[in-house]
Amino acid sequence: ILAASLQDVDLHKEASLYRGARNRKIPVVVHNGFMDLCFLSTHFIQQSLPDSLIDCKRMIHKYFPVVYDTKILASECSSMYQNNDTRLGPLYERVVTHIEGRIEVQTSQDTSAGADPTITSEEHFADYDAYMTGVCYLGICQNIHRVSDHANTSSGVLTKPNVGTLVHLLDPIDDPQVRKLFGRNLLHQMSMYSLDLEAIKSESDDPLCRGMNKSASYRVAGIPTSTNTRDIVNSVSGLVDRLGRPVNFEVVWLDDTSFIVAASCRHTRPGAEAQGADANEMLLEHGNLIYTSLKERFRTSTVMSLQQHLEEEEEKRVSERNPAPPQASMVSRMLSWIGIGANQPLVMEGPPTKKRRLD
Repeated sequence: ILAASLQDVDLHKEASLYRGARNRKIPVVVHNGFMDLCFLSTHFIQQSLPDSLIDCKRMIHKYFPVVYDTKILASECSSMYQNNDTRLGPLYERVVTHIEGRIEVQTSQDTSAGADPTITSEEHFADYDAYMTGVCYLGICQNIHRVSDHANTSSGVLTKPNVGTLVHLLDPIDDPQVRKLFGRNLLHQMSMYSLDLEAIKSESDDPLCRGMNKSASYRVAGIPTSTNTRDIVNSVSGLVDRLGRPVNFEVVWLDDTSFIVAASCRHTRPGAEAQGADANEMLLEHGNLIYTSLKERFRTSTVMSLQQHLEEEEEKRVSERNPAPPQASMVSRMLSWIGIGANQPLVMEGPPTKKRRLD
């Protein structure tokens, strides 16, 4: 991955000598590939992963500086596929019905080293999974290019004839449109968040999944341990807003006594999603309806927006790093009133008249 070819690899060299190869920023295309990148890291970089998520992201980004996840492309970047099954097999079957052009796979015919020139046609085999991932990448990129409002602009990555091919990932590699439209360096997670390999300053920098808002997501803490997912779903099901639109939501468990319900703005047909302020306004309205229902159902629990919770947690971290100075005692304040500062020693003339008390 990091060297241009096998001939460039010297197994006796130190890994640090291949920094020039890493600087080429060779793109890696994966499908739901966070665990795959972790696996590669532990087998080729270091034996164990870092203890913290932020350090793990830094390590992955250092050795794999340009990553595209087709599950992110499908669920976060393309309106055509975001509401469908985004597992690799079902996604591939859907993409091939829309892809333009013919996909050809070139395999090595050199069997001298034991290489198999054939390719399997069964899911969960490495070669066929790689093939399906490539097809999904090409097809979803084509879809993003077709439906994008920027497809006919005079500049930018989408006007280039090689958009939707592996070539456009290399030129220019840091185009901000590539990151925005194709989800560069975002990895899918089984949570409300996508893992952002470029957000390596703070663990709280990972973005919420598409169609969510921290102010329209609510954390409920201190619930009875007997509460189950059905109880939560029933409490917020059937809600509609003032325009008759159903309130969509997602439930994420944090532990046995706390969970998050997030208003979700995902639509069932391409081009139907609200844009900008309209989508945000709808999310906030749906969030208020969810909040009211949660407060009614979980009356003895703490219900607050995820935004408020994160702000309070950040205030706690700041106060722990910078503790407040101790308050002056009553005696110190009395001494300051008569002109003796708190840090000014009290000088006594002559020897002390009482022995020091030992506590």
